[in-house]
Amino acid sequence: MTNILHIQRIKGDTRRRIFHILSKTSPSGVDITSWTNFELLIDTLEFPPDNTTVVETIAGIVVDATTGRVGFTFSGTLPQGNYFYKARAVDDNSEITTFVRGNFVVL
Repeated sequence: MTNILHIQRIKGDTRRRIFHILSKTSPSGVDITSWTNFELLIDTLEFPPDNTTVVETIAGIVVDATTGRVGFTFSGTLPQGNYFYKARAVDDNSEITTFVRGNFVVL
């Protein structure tokens, strides 16, 4: 199940956001050592049919692989508005997994 977390940012802020990936079997953090292609997509639609409405894609940086922490640094260039986001990666089974999604509001 994908976690839902809503994010508010002030236009121009670029501070990194760190996500901690947990599961029922790994409540202290999923080992993401073999995971790849971390990305956070910001979109104008909550459930888009394709990637044509993506307004920003941010590459993720692993902060601590053994405890499941990955960070994304925002550009700060999005105009004020209401968006949606999802953060995903390719897991150790070579499958794309979305680990968090939600509203993304730029004030």
